[in-house]
Amino acid sequence: MICKKTKTIVYLHGYGSTGLSCTGEYLAKKLPQYRILTPDIPVDPAEALPFLRQYCEDNKADLVIGTSMGAMYAMQMYDFRRICVNPALYMSQLTEVLKVGTHQYFIPTQTDETQFTITPEIIDHYREMESHLYDGLNDENRRCCWGFFGDEDNIVDRRQEFLKQFYPNVIDFHGGHRLNNAVLRDVIIPFVKMLLEAEYTDEYGVTYSSYGRILKEVDFDMFTCEEYSIPEGVEVMEGDFYAVGMRGNPSRLRKIHLPSTLRMMGDNAFILCPLEEIELPEGMTQVPDFMCESCRELKTVHLPSTIDGIRVGAFNCCEKLECINLPDSITYMADSAFRYCKSLKNVKLPSKLEWISAEAFYCSGIEKIDIPAGVKEIGHWAFWGCDNLRSLTIPASVKNISYGIVSAHEGFEGIVCNADGYHIENDALINDKKQELLCCWSKQKHYVVPSCVKRIADMGGNPFVETITVNQFVQITIYDTFASCPNLRKVEFLGGVVDLDEELGFYNCKDVEVVKGNIQF
Repeated sequence: MICKKTKTIVYLHGYGSTGLSCTGEYLAKKLPQYRILTPDIPVDPAEALPFLRQYCEDNKADLVIGTSMGAMYAMQMYDFRRICVNPALYMSQLTEVLKVGTHQYFIPTQTDETQFTITPEIIDHYREMESHLYDGLNDENRRCCWGFFGDEDNIVDRRQEFLKQFYPNVIDFHGGHRLNNAVLRDVIIPFVKMLLEAEYTDEYGVTYSSYGRILKEVDFDMFTCEEYSIPEGVEVMEGDFYAVGMRGNPSRLRKIHLPSTLRMMGDNAFILCPLEEIELPEGMTQVPDFMCESCRELKTVHLPSTIDGIRVGAFNCCEKLECINLPDSITYMADSAFRYCKSLKNVKLPSKLEWISAEAFYCSGIEKIDIPAGVKEIGHWAFWGCDNLRSLTIPASVKNISYGIVSAHEGFEGIVCNADGYHIENDALINDKKQELLCCWSKQKHYVVPSCVKRIADMGGNPFVETITVNQFVQITIYDTFASCPNLRKVEFLGGVVDLDEELGFYNCKDVEVVKGNIQF
C-alpha cells in the first residue's frame, strides 16, 4: 500500500508510444512536486482497460492525463479526475493508423521492447470496447473529466461528441494532434496545478480553491492585468475584481474571458472596472447584483440563452452601453438594471418577461420600447427621465402599475394604456381603484389635476409646467411628488391637502409658492 506524501499523476501515452515518452518526462520535470507515473499500455484493449483501472486504483491517482489513444483510456477511468487531450475515441475507425501487422514503437518500452503486433482480434476488441465507451458515466464523474482539443488536429476530431457527453468541460487550444512542450507549459500544466491544489494562487494574485472549481479571491496589490482569463473548470466566482480599483490605483481590467464552466458569480463582480465587453457562458442562470455597475467603458454585453433574470443594478451607470441581447428565457429584470445607461437606445424586451422593476431604465437613452404581452407589473420610475422615449404602450396583461413610470420631455407623445383599472386623462396615468395620479407628461404651462383624482403620487421632472391647480382635496402619496420641475412657480391645493412634505416635495425646484386653501406657507 502506498503512503501518499505527494499527489500522483498517471500519464497515459498515445498509440505507438510508450511509458518512456518525452511528454511524461516533461511533466516530471515541470511538476516536481507531484509523483508522475507513466505505465506502458498493453497493446490489446481487452487487457489494457482493466490493467489501467487497477493501476490507477493501486497508485491512488489524483489525476489521470491521457493523449490521443491514452485520452480514450483516461476518459474511462471513471473513478478519477481526468484530462483527455485530443481523445481518439474510436481507434478501430483509424484504418490508416490501426493496421494488422508488426510495427515499431516510437521509443522502446520500459522493458526494452521495440515492436508490437496488431491482429484482427485486437481490432475487434477495440470495436467491442468502443461500443461501451460511456457505460460507466454518471453525473458526478462527468464533472470530473475535461477534454482539450487542438484547433489544428487533422487526425482525430471528436470535440462535438465529447462536448455532448461532458458539457461544458471542453477547452480549445491552438495546436495539432500531438502535444508539444509549449501547449503543455501554457495550457495543460496550469490547469493541472489548479485541479490538484486545494488552494492555488496564480501569478496575478487570483486564488482558486476546491480543486479549481471556485475563484476565491483577488489580491488587489498583485492584480494589474488589462486582460485576464479565468481558467476552464471554474464553476463559481466568490471573489470579485471590484476592489481592484479601490486602493488608490484605478482598475486596468479591460477584457475578461470567462470559462464555459462558470455557473455562479457573486455580487459586485466587476464594479468600476473599465471593461469594454463581457460575455457570460451558457449555463449561467442569473446576472448577479451590481455585476458591472459603473463600468463606464462597457459597450457590449452578450447573455446566454440560459439566463432567466437580471438582478439589482447589474448594469447601473454603464454610460457607454450600446448593445445587449436579452434572451427570451429572462422572466424578470430587478431594480435599476439599466439605470443611467445613456447610450442604450434600443432594447428588445424578452417575450417571457413577467415584470419590469423599479428604475429598470431610469434616465437611460432608450428611444422605443415594446412591453411584451406577458408583463404583469411595472415598477416605479421604470422609464422616468428617458428623454429620448417617444411613447409607451401598456399591454392588457399588466395588473399593477406603480408611480412615475415616465416623465415629461420634448417629443414624448404619451402613454397608451390597455390595462384594466387604469385610464389616461389630461396627459396623466390614473389608478381607478385608488383614484391616484401616478405620473404626468403634460406640456401645459398651467395644469389642472383631473377632478377624479384623490391622491397624487408623482408629477416630478416636468420642464414645461409653471402652475398646478388642484381643486379637490387630495392626499400626497410619495415624498418628492413635485421634485425637479425647474419652471414650477405655484401649486394651488384649493380643496386642501394632507401628507405633503414641505421640503422634499419640491426638491430641486426654485421659489415655489404653495397655496393650501386660503392659507399660504
